[in-house]
Amino acid sequence: KKIEQMAYYLFHTLMENDPKVGENETQSDKVILPKSIRRRDNVKSAALAALSLSGKWVDSMISMGRLIGLAEKASSNEVGDDSAGTPSKSLMQTYENHLMHLHGYDVPTESIIPYQYVSMVSENLSLQEPATSQFEALFQHVGFTHSTLCLLEEPVLAAFALYHFGSEHLDVLEKIRDWDHVVELEDKRIIILLSEHMKSMYDCTLKRKNGLLTPSSTVELGLVESSDNLPVTFEIPSLSVLVDDINYEIKNMSR
Repeated sequence: KKIEQMAYYLFHTLMENDPKVGENETQSDKVILPKSIRRRDNVKSAALAALSLSGKWVDSMISMGRLIGLAEKASSNEVGDDSAGTPSKSLMQTYENHLMHLHGYDVPTESIIPYQYVSMVSENLSLQEPATSQFEALFQHVGFTHSTLCLLEEPVLAAFALYHFGSEHLDVLEKIRDWDHVVELEDKRIIILLSEHMKSMYDCTLKRKNGLLTPSSTVELGLVESSDNLPVTFEIPSLSVLVDDINYEIKNMSR
């Protein structure tokens, strides 16, 4: 589970730091480069690169064996071949190197992932089994995994927000009657905002899965099967937009 959660962190890091602008291009003249993660046929390479690197960081030999097996099935093409359903070994290595460069070739600790704080949140909310296990399982929910919350510098608040999402929006966890006794007012506002963000991601995913949104009107969420009527590139909500919303809420609260 730690490998998966670290992989989500790395995948969203790639999405937020996609090397899609060439050396001789300005930000206003962006073009989608062949090795961009936002090309649908490169998503599988990016996902496998994130899993591979997270396995090395967490140092789990059992999971690495499975990852090596997946890597052996990868194509030798420079970019992914979505029609063949195979990622690219070369592109996987490019993405891994890019991720290591982004982290200064240093391995961050597991404290950066919200999953690491399951016990802490459970203790603060006075959870007992099976509530703790149900909360832990919620880290696999698309409302969380498809969002960029794992990149926030407040993983504890992201973990609290996931519980709020599960209790208030999914009704799969027991509701907390008084959050004011658990967290500070400022943190509570942020938790609610993050929870609403997860709900929006979940709603959008459901509509996308049910075909209620057309390619021209939806935000593609990645890691979905390709289709001829879908665009070659896709976008996900930017972390910077979410952070701006949080800062806006904090400013309004201080007035």
